[in-house]
Amino acid sequence: MMGLQKKYTDGSEYNGNINDKGEKDGNGTLVFKDGTKYHGHFKNGFFSGHGVLEICAEKGQHKYQGQFANGKFEGYGVFTQSDNMMYEGEFHDGAVQGKSDI
Repeated sequence: MMGLQKKYTDGSEYNGNINDKGEKDGNGTLVFKDGTKYHGHFKNGFFSGHGVLEICAEKGQHKYQGQFANGKFEGYGVFTQSDNMMYEGEFHDGAVQGKSDI
């Protein structure tokens, strides 16, 4: 793995490790054009393992901190909306799963 700093044509920027295929792999930070930011682990180009996603939205910033797999929320995590509504619990395939604390 080697480190890379790259700006993409869609306006996003990546700073972190890549694999021999040129995919994001290992620890890194990806900042999208709208200001949304992911910092954490990547595998084969996708968010994977532990990370923090700060989502810029029209009504404020939302945050997810927890586990990812194939670019989606997967496993234990905490999602907080800009109005401070918080969900803490399990996620599967990007969606809330099972019991939680709200």
